[in-house]
Order: sequence, then C-alpha cells, then structure tokens
Amino acid sequence: MGWLDGMSLELTLEGDECLRFVDDPYLKPFNEYGEVSCYKHDGVIRGRVTAKASTKLPVYVNQITIAFEQFSTYNKSIEGHTLAFREWTVADSENLKLDDRGATLPFEIDLSEVYPRDGLRPTYAGTLYYIRHQIFAKAHKPWYSFSGGFVEARAPVHLLRVHSAPAQSVAALPGLPPPHILTLDDVAPGATVVFDYGKNCHDLDGAIAGDVVLTGL
Repeated sequence: MGWLDGMSLELTLEGDECLRFVDDPYLKPFNEYGEVSCYKHDGVIRGRVTAKASTKLPVYVNQITIAFEQFSTYNKSIEGHTLAFREWTVADSENLKLDDRGATLPFEIDLSEVYPRDGLRPTYAGTLYYIRHQIFAKAHKPWYSFSGGFVEARAPVHLLRVHSAPAQSVAALPGLPPPHILTLDDVAPGATVVFDYGKNCHDLDGAIAGDVVLTGL
C-alpha cells in the first residue's frame, strides 16, 4: 500500500500457488509469514490495481503503470542492480478522476516479453547474493498536483524454472526390466501380469497411462 496527496494504491496478485520462506527478511514487510506468490519464469502473471481517493475530494491521475523487475543484491548491502525491467500502461487507466469509491483495473504480465529468448532467471536467495523479482504499480499524478510525482505499491514474486519431463525413462539399471514396467509376482506358475506405463517421468499436471498385460491366466 502506498499513499501520497490523499490517495492510495493497492496491488493484488491472482493465483493460489505460493512458497514460504520464514527466515527471509526481504519478505517480512510484505507478509509476516514469509509467503510469496510463485510463477513459472516464462508464464503469465495476472492481478489488479485498486486506486482511490482517501477523502471525498477527487484525485486526478494521468495514468497507472505496472512494471516487472529482476534485480540482484549482495549480502549486507542495501543497493540493488537491475537485470531486467519492463513497464506497461494499465488499460483504461489514463486521465482518471478518483473518488473514495476508487477504481479497480485488471492487468496481465507475460513474462516472456520482459526479457528476450528465455532470459529471466529463477529467484535465488543465497548466502552471498540474491536474484529477486518484484512487481510494482505506479499512479502517475499531474504536474500541477500538490507535490506531484507518483504513488507506488510493490509486491515480490518468486520465479521457478520448471522443465518438462524427459521423453524417456531415466535411471534404468543393466539386467533389469525398464523402470516403467511393474511385474506382479504372486501369480500362478507360468503366468505373468505386467503393467507397462511407458516412462517413469511425468509432468506434475500430466497423466499416467499404460497397459496391463495378462499372459497364461
């Protein structure tokens, strides 16, 4: 939440997937439990920005922008170094007149557009340095407004690089059946029951399918 000249700005991210880093001091100001929303490094982030006046008096805004930043910091340093940055104007946010009821505007960030050729790195929190990612919204105020400038709200996000499962089974051992074949031993003499499910590596959102072959029963 940010405030200046009688207005507020709130940034809300959609999605239920999150990670918890209870010992990360960077996340504490945003979430007391160290929770942060996580996304694929080349996925899409959706959310909404809510801007409203703090009183009955109207507040004017030139436009609202949404930005994504990848930056690095070093241990015990307050300085950061921007590694990737992209900013967009939120649709229908230009020349707004806000009252205390406010306006809520949706936005969408395609992370593949932030940095070309799959360039965004996964979020990393090490002992010597960190690679972090954040989204921030800005309400840009007219030049004639009191103090001018902008109102800002920020939210950290955690990026994951998730690769697709291999096309073939892995960890096969010499002299043994492929790891994607299960054999039922407790059957009649001369009979076999085999379940062959193709490969032993699958995506989390995939499906396991195979054939049960009965012989000599």
